[in-house]
Amino acid sequence: MSNDIKSCCFKGKFRLTSPRGDRVLNGVKGYHKGIDLVGVDDITVYSIADGTIDATPYEANGFGYYVRMLLPDGRRIYYGHLKQGSICVKAGQTVKQGDKLGVMGNTGHSFGAHTHLEIRPKGTSKDSLDICDYTGIPNVKGTYTYTEAKATQKRLESANDIAWELNHSYFPITDMPRFLKALEAARKEDSSLYWGFYKLVNGVKK
Repeated sequence: MSNDIKSCCFKGKFRLTSPRGDRVLNGVKGYHKGIDLVGVDDITVYSIADGTIDATPYEANGFGYYVRMLLPDGRRIYYGHLKQGSICVKAGQTVKQGDKLGVMGNTGHSFGAHTHLEIRPKGTSKDSLDICDYTGIPNVKGTYTYTEAKATQKRLESANDIAWELNHSYFPITDMPRFLKALEAARKEDSSLYWGFYKLVNGVKK
């Protein structure tokens, strides 16, 4: 099943095995604050947004090895139950959507390899927000496909976004009218950004 997913911690096919909401786990009723995802094509866990790594702790009876990421607006994203030794980011590090964080695992209070994905509001509250609304992943058990290129194309709405993607070789120039429009916007708004575009188009290294 494919859909217009905005972001996901896995690339390609993945399964949603436990939705957000009320559930019974090993006979215990509770409220699942996030969603549990299992990578099918790739078990590498990627950042679902731009942000700053806030912490990479360990909770034996909770998320196990996990990454907590701070968004620019203060919300926090949790990537839980990562494989021991797989976390490749550290506190204070800035990451972009699609950057590698670690590998799916079965650490902490977990009963099978998966990644728990959750978003919480600004502050220290343990309340959760709707991660499905943020990512576009349906809150229904099933197999889905996340195509990064399609999601990237949709989110490139400003000259700055396009310049960043081009610099990192994530976005080929396939929509020339749109690119030229962004280039003109860059020329008017930011001369340094315009020069960046010029260098990319003309292959100038310095």
